[in-house]
Amino acid sequence: MAKYDVSCKKCNCTFKVQLFGPHKDREWRLENYTWLCKECQELEKKEKVERLLEEAAAEDLAALQGSEKQIAWALQIRAAFIASERKHAISYCFHELKRKAPSFDKVEESSQQIVNEAFAQAVNEPSAHWWIDNRNDLDMAIGLKMAGQILDILNPVEQKVEEEAKAEMVMLPETRRYDSICEIIKTKNDITIHFPEKVEEFRLMVRGAGFAWENKRWVATANLIGKAEFVAAKALQMGIAVIAPESVREAVKAGSVYERWVYLSKDGKYFYFRWWSGDWYKQCRSLPGSRWEKPFVAVPVIYRDEVSDFAKINGFGLSTGAVEEINKSSGTEIINPVMKSGEEIEPMAGNGIAEGLKDD
Repeated sequence: MAKYDVSCKKCNCTFKVQLFGPHKDREWRLENYTWLCKECQELEKKEKVERLLEEAAAEDLAALQGSEKQIAWALQIRAAFIASERKHAISYCFHELKRKAPSFDKVEESSQQIVNEAFAQAVNEPSAHWWIDNRNDLDMAIGLKMAGQILDILNPVEQKVEEEAKAEMVMLPETRRYDSICEIIKTKNDITIHFPEKVEEFRLMVRGAGFAWENKRWVATANLIGKAEFVAAKALQMGIAVIAPESVREAVKAGSVYERWVYLSKDGKYFYFRWWSGDWYKQCRSLPGSRWEKPFVAVPVIYRDEVSDFAKINGFGLSTGAVEEINKSSGTEIINPVMKSGEEIEPMAGNGIAEGLKDD
């Protein structure tokens, strides 16, 4: 470590810098770096911002809103994104279109002008804060904006019908605390939850239920039985409105929601106990033959009766596989040994020796 005098490449003033590392590296930096004093650095930043503002105005881009430093940073982020390839953003756009409206497969074959218009509107986001927040995932953020624009441009009527259909699917809490709606999408292979607000209580709940945060949505792909209903019921308790499939709505309205479940393992050898709230580890481990197989407590199927009683007493839901296994006969197999046929042995005489074995 040492201090050196260097000259500013712009104004030729001399100022001190502190350098670290091996002597050869420091010598190389002294010779090759473009040294600028603080005043010239600030001046260069201002010139760059002014240049970016001129370019934005020439391209009819929206003026950014925010603090001076936020605008300066967001201008650089936006300019770099516009200069890069847009194919990833377009890919996200089409993926979102197909998810929201499968009938829009035809968009890929439609005029490039529609895509260009959607892109132009998406990059016209005026909030400097938005550009800074999304700087590490701009392809997806712009792609989602483009999808929204295309849905509006191509078929606002279909979008309106979809929104009206969703409105019929909304379940409202007794006291609504949040403006955003929790949308639950349930398929054979996964459950997806869209909820844009940051609510810690909600986050802890869905994480506890086995959901993972992927591409700005919550996704679960394993042990799906009862999860959608559980999340819907809990969200309503938190004061969050919920959009969900009819089967989920009916279960919630009927009160057929379980916070803990018993599944049958894939090999059919164990009952798996899983809970999404509370701590049931000790109670489940009290069952005979139980063992911990994270995140389950596993109990051998030979203890069907014990599992059935435990589930009824403690409010565990039973999967279809678990019900079928419990309904099997739980009695111990009775074995009736059969003697192999052979030469019969005569009954013993009074002296305890069979007649056929006496000496002549």
